[in-house]
Amino acid sequence: MNGLERAASLGMEHVILESDAASVAKVLGKFMVLTDRSMLGTMFREIKALMVTEFSEYCLSLF
Repeated sequence: MNGLERAASLGMEHVILESDAASVAKVLGKFMVLTDRSMLGTMFREIKALMVTEFSEYCLSLF
């Protein structure tokens, strides 16, 4: 989250978000994550909203 906020503040328009957790990449890759009521659901929604509003292009990568 902090890295995305920093990239946005530096004016970056394209971002690649990498994760080694398939479940995280799956949740963030969904169109909407409003139904996620897990403890991390709020964080997922904030990350998704930040990616959609602050960057013209973003990519989710699983490694």
